[in-house]
Amino acid sequence: MAHLLKKTDTTTKQRLIKFFALTLGIAILLNVVTIMVHVTIKRNYDRSMAQLLNLNQFYFQLDELNGHVRAYTQKGSEEEKESMESCREKMNDFLSKLNSRKENTVFRRDVTDVKGLIRTYEESLESVYQYMGQVQQERMQPELASKINQEYEKMQKVYQMIYDEFKTLEMEMIEDIGAERKMINEREHFYYAELAVMLILLLSIGMAYARKLANKINIAIDALTKASGEILSGKLLQFQCVEIPGEKIDAEMQLMVHAFNTMIAKIKQQMQEIEENASAD
Repeated sequence: MAHLLKKTDTTTKQRLIKFFALTLGIAILLNVVTIMVHVTIKRNYDRSMAQLLNLNQFYFQLDELNGHVRAYTQKGSEEEKESMESCREKMNDFLSKLNSRKENTVFRRDVTDVKGLIRTYEESLESVYQYMGQVQQERMQPELASKINQEYEKMQKVYQMIYDEFKTLEMEMIEDIGAERKMINEREHFYYAELAVMLILLLSIGMAYARKLANKINIAIDALTKASGEILSGKLLQFQCVEIPGEKIDAEMQLMVHAFNTMIAKIKQQMQEIEENASAD
């Protein structure tokens, strides 16, 4: 009996808890990995969207700056100059943020090309500042007007080149964002499919494990029920014991069978003692 009690240190309930804890741990681990991959892809998508916004803001500031340049060459207004400097600062800020897209070497190369064009554009702008300063000190002379027009035309050519590069960058980013969006959608579908498969798998494993435990319990219950029927039919004295191979039932069921056999043995012993006492009288 002591040996059987030791074997029941791990009960059926504890084994079930361990089994479901293990399967739940595996399920959580797989879900965490899937979610981490999904979050990484989503973060890249959000970063690309933010950079596309930066690119469009950059071009908006450049376009506004170019408009102020035209007005400045015509009027020489200090307000226009202040507006140009504000646009330049914002434009360069948006352009610097685009360089954070380090994983795409082609994109970085194109951004570097745009930066070179922006430097050329700003050099011409500084020349316009210089010539317009001379105009404010003295009257507009044909020579100064010609130089200002030359620089302005040069700036317009560079502006067109920047616009062409901008359209290339924009198309690259739109294509990348479309690919990332498609990947997110596919990942979401895979995640739901994986979750469904995992639930079905865990349910199947749980049912198989539960059926195995139920079979072990049923073997013992059926044997005890059959033995009880024989005893109730008046075959107590002929009854020996319930014997079930240990590998077919759990230790808890073995303990219950052992307790049943012990109880029947004591009842038979008591009946024999009663009969002996009756015969002696």
